[in-house]
Amino acid sequence: GGDFAVGVHDVYDAAREAFAPRAGGEEGLERLIRTIGRVTPAQVGLKDGQMPQRGPGSPLAGLKRLFDGQAKERPPVAYLHIHECPALSIGVFCVPAGGSIPLHDHPGMTVVSKLLFGSVHVRSFDWVQPGTGPEPPQEGEAELVLDNEFRAPCAPIVLRPRSGGNIHQFRSDTGCAILDVLAPPYASGEGRRCTYYEELRGE
Repeated sequence: GGDFAVGVHDVYDAAREAFAPRAGGEEGLERLIRTIGRVTPAQVGLKDGQMPQRGPGSPLAGLKRLFDGQAKERPPVAYLHIHECPALSIGVFCVPAGGSIPLHDHPGMTVVSKLLFGSVHVRSFDWVQPGTGPEPPQEGEAELVLDNEFRAPCAPIVLRPRSGGNIHQFRSDTGCAILDVLAPPYASGEGRRCTYYEELRGE
C-alpha cells in the first residue's frame, strides 16, 4: 500500500544520500537516523506486534530463515529483504519470542537499526586492538560496549566499522522486528563476510 511505499522510499532516499557514491558524511547519517526513527511497523508491511506471514501479494514473500545450522531448539529468525545494491542494504529481522541472533560482526560497515516493535536485549563489543588486514580477528580481547534491554518505541542504534559495538547479538523474550540499514552490505568477495563469535568469559 501507499504507507508501505512511503516508509521504504523515505529510508532508501536517506540511506542513499548518506552512503551512495557521494556520501553525505555525518550530516547524511544524522538525516538517516532521524528518518529511520520515524518508521512504523505498517510502513514496512508489518502489523504492530505480529510476526509476519507468507502469502500471495504480501510484501513479506521475501522472508527466509536464517541460522538453520544453529541449535534446532532456537525459534527461527526471518528476514524481510527490502533493497540491496553495492552501496547499501535494507531489510527487517523478525525475531520470534525466545529467539536470538548470535554474536556476529559487520566488517568495515556502518549499521543503523530501528526496533519497530517488541523488546530486544542487545549485547555488543568492539575489538580492543582491531586487526589491520582485510580479515577480522579470529580471537582476541573485546570491550563490552552495550548490554541493554530496549523496548519500542526507542531511538535507533548506530554502530560503525570500529566503534559503537560492531560485534553484537540480539535476544528477544517478547518477539520483535528490527529494521536494519547496512552500508556497505556484506560481500565475501570484498572482505565483508559475516563472522560469528562465541564469548569467552573470564574467570
